[in-house]
Amino acid sequence: MTRGLALLFLIVGCAAPPADEPDPEPTPEPPPASVPSDVRGPYQVGATTIENVDERGKWMVMEVWYPAVPVEGEEFAPYPGLNLGNDAYRDPAWDLRGAPYPVVVFSHGFGGVRFQSSYLTTWLASHGFVVIAPDHEFSTLFDLDQSLITQVAAERPRDVAVAVDLVDARLPGSLDLTDGYSIVGHSFGAWTSLVVGGGQVDPQSMIDWCAENDTSGCGFFEDNDVEEIEDISQAVPDPRAKVAVALAPGLHYSFGPGGVGLANNVPTLVQGGTRDADMSYEAEIRPVAAALPATSHLASFTDGAHFGFSDLCTTIPIGGECDGGEAGYMEIARVHELSRVLTTAWIRAHFLGEEAETAFLGSDWVEAGGDAAWE
Repeated sequence: MTRGLALLFLIVGCAAPPADEPDPEPTPEPPPASVPSDVRGPYQVGATTIENVDERGKWMVMEVWYPAVPVEGEEFAPYPGLNLGNDAYRDPAWDLRGAPYPVVVFSHGFGGVRFQSSYLTTWLASHGFVVIAPDHEFSTLFDLDQSLITQVAAERPRDVAVAVDLVDARLPGSLDLTDGYSIVGHSFGAWTSLVVGGGQVDPQSMIDWCAENDTSGCGFFEDNDVEEIEDISQAVPDPRAKVAVALAPGLHYSFGPGGVGLANNVPTLVQGGTRDADMSYEAEIRPVAAALPATSHLASFTDGAHFGFSDLCTTIPIGGECDGGEAGYMEIARVHELSRVLTTAWIRAHFLGEEAETAFLGSDWVEAGGDAAWE
């Protein structure tokens, strides 16, 4: 081959594509591989606050945690109003590799706040969930009004359903609600999760019970008359809720004699501390678990108490259980570890249908060190 022919061959063989042909689309990067629930998930976590007025005319404030792509060098930011959390990036871009993502809603406790349990909500987001947590008006650390407790109880389950709708409307294409969502709650939020997950409220049953018993939950309603308590009948389930986790729940008697109104609830994991003084383990927590269907489970944390299912011990000097082993309680770090792993595994097993997580829940891990009894 002459030098001229060789040059012509190279020019023809290496010709650039015509100018009117677009460059091929890059192959999308696949989502990260799933990891077990006892390992922090593969996603970075972002947090954002969404505010809106719902169809009731109620001002809703919601925290949303999600898989994120933070800017290099960006740092975690605390949540507004309290020096609490500091465990998520503020408003970074979404990681779209796994979108749309399954949804978990978190309901805070009496006098809590939407980001009170970020030890759990950020963990779930790292595993590829969008976690939505509404503030329940007149029930937060900033606006608590004990005189409105029956109104709050009546509105809480609707707050959960509305929060899902508002966030979905604000972030179209980000939430996978094809098969509904999972609901998690702490204390009063645990009661909320029981209602959202199918619980049928019976105000008269609570009135009758509290007239003859002095259990923890009754004390919250003692200043309310019968007519006010009957308003709780407005609290109704959301059929989109398919799986529930109730952290330190109570008020089994608000669901009819013996908690009969819980018999048809979705698969529910109850978590409770055996030394809970705010929601008595024997009088409040265990009876809730006993009333739930056979698809449910009770995880009893030996020497755990009430506020361990939140981050409040790091912010508010509650004492007692917050002092952990020095005061004879389970260490808060251990409560968090058990709670977030069991919650994540439960949702992945019962909502996403992951067989590996079902097997994990039957393993020795859940009773490691004798810290938890799995019933």
